[in-house]
Amino acid sequence: MGKNVTEFILKWIFILVAAAAIIDLFPFILFLVLYVWVARKFLGVQRIEVTGKSKDYLYKIDYDHSYHTQIIQNVDVDFEFMKIKPSGESGCTINVLGKSNEKGLSYAWDGCSPKFIVNDLIIGTPDGRVDGNTGKSITHDASLIHDVLYQYHKELDKIVKRSQADRIFLEILEKNNFKLAKPYYWAVSAFGWSYWNT
Repeated sequence: MGKNVTEFILKWIFILVAAAAIIDLFPFILFLVLYVWVARKFLGVQRIEVTGKSKDYLYKIDYDHSYHTQIIQNVDVDFEFMKIKPSGESGCTINVLGKSNEKGLSYAWDGCSPKFIVNDLIIGTPDGRVDGNTGKSITHDASLIHDVLYQYHKELDKIVKRSQADRIFLEILEKNNFKLAKPYYWAVSAFGWSYWNT
């Protein structure tokens, strides 16, 4: 069986297992819905939001971050928080501008998503363990590059494809030895269209 067929089958197995997990998590989801309802109805709590929507991002960088990949070729673009430039003989370097952007602002994002805030409790996709060498979550760099590529998806239309952004995400996760790299990749491959197409 070819590699693409194997990955396709594994991807759909992952989606089915995720659906089964959601069914198994039904009691927890029901509890969470009831908790939110009680909090709103009887305690007057209104703070239920998707992270990032109110500018309460989980991470920010005050430095420029670069990543070289051969997944994209001959791309030369310049946006407020990102530059992509051809580098060397092949591939491109993606630069996330943490402070050297035009406004001198930090770049902020939520790590692996989706995440929700319910009464100051963050519920959602885990970012993995903290790397002892960097002090950052093991998915930090992958989620940063993936987030900025998705942020500029309209401007990158026909220059960088969603599948390429997702493969770069996988490439960085695997370089960082993240044990759940493939399931995280399958998740963004399966559901990332909902953001990319908006």
